[in-house]
Amino acid sequence: MLYNLKNVNRVNFTFCMIQITNNKLLITQIKSYSLIVLIFTLLAGCSAKDEEPGRLENVTIALVKLEGTALVRIALNNGYFKKEGLDITLNEYDLDSDTLEAVLNGNADIATAGKTPIVKKSFQRQDFVIVGTIYSSDSGVKIVSRRGRGIETPSDLFGKKIGIPKWSEEHLFLDVLLVNHGLTLSDVKLVYDEPQILIKSMEKGEIDACSLREPYAFQARLKLKDNAVVFSGDGIYSTTINLVTLTEYAEGHPLILKRIYRALLRAEEFIRKNKYASIRIIAEELKLEEKYLEDIFGESSYLLRLEQNLLFTLENEARWMIINNLTEKRRSPNYLKYVYKEGLKEVKPEAVTIIH
Repeated sequence: MLYNLKNVNRVNFTFCMIQITNNKLLITQIKSYSLIVLIFTLLAGCSAKDEEPGRLENVTIALVKLEGTALVRIALNNGYFKKEGLDITLNEYDLDSDTLEAVLNGNADIATAGKTPIVKKSFQRQDFVIVGTIYSSDSGVKIVSRRGRGIETPSDLFGKKIGIPKWSEEHLFLDVLLVNHGLTLSDVKLVYDEPQILIKSMEKGEIDACSLREPYAFQARLKLKDNAVVFSGDGIYSTTINLVTLTEYAEGHPLILKRIYRALLRAEEFIRKNKYASIRIIAEELKLEEKYLEDIFGESSYLLRLEQNLLFTLENEARWMIINNLTEKRRSPNYLKYVYKEGLKEVKPEAVTIIH
């Protein structure tokens, strides 16, 4: 129970203390107002810790080297985490599969990860949860093709040689795009390799197109210059970057999560009001071209939330993995169990649209 001390006099305090002792007059008079304040502060529990951070709490974040982590990077750059009483250690990784492994192996408290590594791990273990989404885009994955190969629309990909990282988000996106244009993966010739190698192969004319995540799609466009033809998702596929932690950590550190949320919400507001300053910060941190970030910021959402659509996309990706025999499981996990909503609902209720 919380008590309002502003409008209560000393007599009322004495009366309350007598009632608490079941009318046994163990305390007949309280003369020290400071003592009264102390007593009722203790009765109020630890809520003050939530609002007024004391000593810095250490939190290790495994951060993928993508611009989709802009909220975390700006919160750290602008000192928002420290203002919330957090001392953040960043461990950076090239792949979000590695960031998730860092959390699962106990080498980090929070990971930033896309949907694909989350879905893959969900078939293997149930001890982790998504505590927030910090980035989403309908254009985070693109098909980049060479002009002059007869590819003007996605339907023209029929019979073409297309490069992809195998069993990746780019692989799934290509499948979805083809199906939406009356084709299947069997209608194209797939070449599997890493993004940088695929870009070189396309530049040499060895393949006709690539399915690539940003910033690799942008790099491919730069290489091909005026010879680039680009297809994006147009609402049929969404990429996300999510905050993931062990279930035990989420349930055991609710106040730390709330502080993280508040820091990220400050970063969200900063991006909204200072787009170009945000671009300069991210460009410097990730050594990316500002022109690329200007394009990406226009087609991306840097908002902290937990939306119902996240569950749908996780389920769709899980079904895709089952159909393609990427897992021995024959049923999709219940992804509602992989989402921790309580903390964000307290800090920003309107940001949570996931329903039971």
